Amino acid sequence: MRPTRRYWAAAALTVLLAASAWLFDRPVLLVGVAALGGWLVASAVAFHLTVTDVDEQLELAVVTHSTRVPVDAGVELTLRGNPVDSSGTVTAKLPLPAGLSTEAHENARTIRLVESVSTETTVAVETPVAGRFTVPEPAVTVADDAGLFVERLDRGPTLTLTVDARQPDDLSVNAGQQPIVSLQGKRSNERRGEGLDPAGLRKYVPGEKAARIDWKATARLDETYVREFETQSAVETAFVVDARSTTDTGPDGETEFDYLREVALGLLAMSREYEDPVGVAVVDDDGLGALQAPTNAPAGYDGVRRDLLGLAPGEGSRRPSRRLDSRSSLAGRLLAVDGEESAFVETLSACVADRQPLPPEASPLRIAVGALGNDTDGRVMLFTDDTNRREIREAVDTARSAARSVTVFLAPTVLYEPGSLADLTAAYERYTEFETFRRELDRLPNVDAYEVGPGRRSGRLRKAGRSGIV
Repeated sequence: MRPTRRYWAAAALTVLLAASAWLFDRPVLLVGVAALGGWLVASAVAFHLTVTDVDEQLELAVVTHSTRVPVDAGVELTLRGNPVDSSGTVTAKLPLPAGLSTEAHENARTIRLVESVSTETTVAVETPVAGRFTVPEPAVTVADDAGLFVERLDRGPTLTLTVDARQPDDLSVNAGQQPIVSLQGKRSNERRGEGLDPAGLRKYVPGEKAARIDWKATARLDETYVREFETQSAVETAFVVDARSTTDTGPDGETEFDYLREVALGLLAMSREYEDPVGVAVVDDDGLGALQAPTNAPAGYDGVRRDLLGLAPGEGSRRPSRRLDSRSSLAGRLLAVDGEESAFVETLSACVADRQPLPPEASPLRIAVGALGNDTDGRVMLFTDDTNRREIREAVDTARSAARSVTVFLAPTVLYEPGSLADLTAAYERYTEFETFRRELDRLPNVDAYEVGPGRRSGRLRKAGRSGIV
């Protein structure tokens, strides 16, 4: 119960009358003191009873046609309230969490609960950010008619709203000509053996698989027992996600980043199923962005998912270089110009082979790999496009020295650029260069490299290549 300014004004007047009665020796003023004081006390008691009564009668609901919507699709939220028999004024307001917004005026989100009138209001809410949002309990305000007291209550249900990132509908993950239907098998092979170390016996619980029964112990003890084993070792996984503006190539909802994120979300769900710790390092146009150490706590998985869904490429102040190296090797281009392996080409090729690593400011992927620490029993998964190939090579080399295995998911830019397939010959040449680069990575020890892209477009290029159109 919170007194208003009017209450404090009345209380000040009461004190002033009491002081005047003492200073000017006017006992008659004490009558006014008693009247005002009694009125304030009675009003406070009556308001307390009103609030209690409202709290008992109150029934609120927040409803929507769907609790799962795509980014930017928007949703309508309806706040409903029941009639309340009260001597005061009762209002309820629909609050919105951070991440959701509305252009509706505050009055449009507020309903007044009066006797014999069922009230509701519907508000159009914008959903610009992907993630899971909890709409808080409606804020109920109770005020007495005299304007002396106000009480704020949070009553009613909460509503969980999931805003999904727009998902590509033509996702294809390939290793050369072979489409990867699932990475489940590869994941299973990485596990270091399930249940190899006995942990003890316990009594059989009806409903468990018979294969878990220890028949020797059961025969010896005359009761059904199950032998438990130590849980298999978890495989720690570090996601390194490239969210620079170069990955924003492609139509809305079908950019390189959208496809890469879809793969990352699927692998995150798989890791959660196995209870494998997952961490994430995000690279944006300013360098290393979000960073979360690997964890297998439920809140950790939710945090990584929120980070992935909330990312938008190019949210930094700097614009990265479109290419830190060429589409083909320098030595190959020299051969194409010179026509033979001359001493000049041989000398320059040696210089290229011995070149120094990129400076840190030009290799944020390598910095992100290093920021997640060194864990020889873990694995690194890199999600990026083929724009900066030299940087990718160096990041993979750094990851190989820090982790047991490295998986690279590459988005070939040629499959995403608008109009790139208009010239199939040029597009196929670029696609062949990408495939050569992917294979170079895939041949490295403990490295797997996959193509991530729209299946119809990559299939069109492969078909053109096989049929000799290009």
